[in-house]
Order: sequence, then structure tokens, then C-alpha cells
Amino acid sequence: KTMLYGFDIGGTKIELAVFNKKLEKQYSERVETPKESYADWLNVITGLVRKADQQFGCKGTVGLGVPGFVNKETGIAEITNIRVADNKPILKDLSQAADQADIPDRQRDHPGLQASDVPGR
Repeated sequence: KTMLYGFDIGGTKIELAVFNKKLEKQYSERVETPKESYADWLNVITGLVRKADQQFGCKGTVGLGVPGFVNKETGIAEITNIRVADNKPILKDLSQAADQADIPDRQRDHPGLQASDVPGR
């Protein structure tokens, strides 16, 4: 079973959309972006991944969309409108917090969704 998890991570909300291999949306959930704690920010994202994994009975492929970038040499994110995650190694920390398959590897092995890839977007 192949499921694709697309995250839209912004300064006010984090949204997860789950798609099957035909890119048909199966589920979505939107939560507020934590603003006080980096640990809370990590926990919200990894919690959504775990919830979807459990709901769909597999480890989905994760794609992250954030307003900024991760420096490939240092691994440090530059996300100025998400203060708790700015200047942090978000991919490494998300992988460790996920306590499961490595999130960046899941994204690298199966590139995440682009909005233009989703029917109706």
C-alpha cells in the first residue's frame, strides 16, 4: 500500500493531506502552528504522520512544504515566518522525533507532492 503525505506548513497552520498512489485525496487535517515551542512544532508534525500511518496501515511517503529552505550543507532551515523552526535542523529533528522511518529519506526516496501535482489544484 502506497500513501503520500503532503504537508503545507505555514506560520498560522499546518495541514496534512493524504493521497493514494492515484493522487486521490483520502484524508486531510489542519491544526494551528505552535508558536511558543520548537518541541511542540516537531510533535504536531510527527503526531500527524503517526496518526495517518495508523489510520492507513502503512508508513506513508512524506513531503514537506515550508516557506523557506533547508541549507543542504548545514541542514539548517531558514523559515523566517515560523520563528520556532527558524535556524533549526528541521529534517534531522523531525526524523528523530518521528521514532520511525526517516522523514527526509521518505521524502527523498519518493519526492513529495507539489500543489500542481494534485488534481483540482
